[in-house]
Amino acid sequence: ATSTNLEFLTHAPDYAPAPRGGACKRRVDVAEAGVSGERVESMIRRLRGLLASRRCVDAVVILAGTNDLAQAPPRYILEHLAQMNATVARACPNATVVSVTLPELLRGRMPRAAATIAAVNDVLRTRPHVVDLYNMTCRECLGRAERDALWDRDGIHLTEA
Repeated sequence: ATSTNLEFLTHAPDYAPAPRGGACKRRVDVAEAGVSGERVESMIRRLRGLLASRRCVDAVVILAGTNDLAQAPPRYILEHLAQMNATVARACPNATVVSVTLPELLRGRMPRAAATIAAVNDVLRTRPHVVDLYNMTCRECLGRAERDALWDRDGIHLTEA
């Protein structure tokens, strides 16, 4: 898994109507466009290009800021996330932006990062569409086997699990 990730989701035209009272079954195409190690500033430029090269999308899932934790304050990360949201809104006005909270880092790695993660995540959790990756991957919330399966030994990166 990459630490900075953009995913574009578009609904394909072929879908099966929902049975009475059931869920609609649609085929969903997902195009993953993450770049490992990318920082929020370059991600905005790349996002503009990606959106310009595609038809409008239904949703954009954004996980950004983990590579900025060592050098950037929360305000910097949040300003760039706001610019990404505005970029999506201009390119595809009906698209839903799904924000993903930053995951925790192993204690002792970049000690100041914990406060930045908390500040950024507090804001992201107020958005209408959010996936709380922090709480889903919290080391203290997981059993040892789950923790070992999800987290790389470096204590910073998630595995592909």
